[in-house]
Order: sequence, then structure tokens, then C-alpha cells
Amino acid sequence: TIQMIAVLLAEKQEGVIGTSLIVCPASLVYNWAEEFARFAPELAVCPVEGGQNDRRDIIEHCGKYF
Repeated sequence: TIQMIAVLLAEKQEGVIGTSLIVCPASLVYNWAEEFARFAPELAVCPVEGGQNDRRDIIEHCGKYF
């Protein structure tokens, strides 16, 4: 987890613009979000979880994160 966060943070600090998708088991979604908040609060994170309709709604409204 921390290694991937470090890579994404380094890219942001180097001016790389883009979006990343991290795929993990549902039981770890909020663990990842907490790790980002702890180690890289300057990165925007949009946890996507729940049923299909819930995920669709989250994805449609996650533009505020970018």
C-alpha cells in the first residue's frame, strides 16, 4: 500500500497529471482511503464501493475529486 501511495505522490510532485485506479478487495477499500489520508492527504481519493447502482452513482459524481 505505502509503496503505491509513494509512487502516486511522487508523480503528483513531479507534475504528472492523470487519474489512477486501484483495484482491491471490498474489505480493503476504506483501509486504502485511510492510508491515503494519512500518508498523502494532498492526493484526491474517491473510494468506490457498494452495489452496482451505488458504484455507478459514486463514479458519476467523483468529478469533484479531479
